[in-house]
Amino acid sequence: ARSRGASATKVSMSIENMIGACPPAGFWDPLGLSADTSALYRRRQTEINHGRVSMLATLGILVQSFYQLPDPVFNNPRPIAAFFQVAEERPLALFQIIGFCGLIETVVWKQDPSKAPGDVVPDDAQAPSWLPQGAAGVSTFRRYPDPVVREKKLLAELNNGRLAMIGFAGMVAQEGVNGMNVFETM
Repeated sequence: ARSRGASATKVSMSIENMIGACPPAGFWDPLGLSADTSALYRRRQTEINHGRVSMLATLGILVQSFYQLPDPVFNNPRPIAAFFQVAEERPLALFQIIGFCGLIETVVWKQDPSKAPGDVVPDDAQAPSWLPQGAAGVSTFRRYPDPVVREKKLLAELNNGRLAMIGFAGMVAQEGVNGMNVFETM
C-alpha cells in the first residue's frame, strides 16, 4: 500500500507512442487537440471510458428491445421513451441508476495516474471475493504480457468503443426521429 504522502508518477503521453491511429484514416486530428500534450493522458482516458460506457449502453439498447424487467415502469422497449417513463413515474429509480453509474466511475473504474490510460486493473487482480478464488475464467481483469498482443487488444477496444459511441448516438437519434427501436425499424 502506498502511503498518503507518496506521490504517484504520472504517465507521460505523446502522439508518437499512442495506440489508435488506424488505417485508412491514420492519425486524424482536424481540431489540433493533440498539440496540448499535457492533456493527452486525460483525453485518452476519457475516450476509453466513454467507449466502454457506450459499448454497455449499445448492448443495453439491443437487449432492451427483446427483454424488459417485469415491473411495468421498466417494460418499454424504446430507450428514449423508457428513460422519460422512468423519470416521470419513478424519479428516485433514475437517481439510483445515476448514483450506481457514478459509483462504478469513481470506485470500480478509478484511474490510477501512474498507469496507462484506461488501465483500471488492480495490481492484485483476482476473482471477486464472493466467487471462489482461482476459479478459471472468473476474473474480469486480464493482462497481456506480450506487447504485440496487448497493442492489438488495446486497438480493438479503442475501435470498438469508437464504433459504439457512434452506434449509440445513431440508435438514440433514430428513435428520436421515428419513435421506433432498432428492430422495429428493420
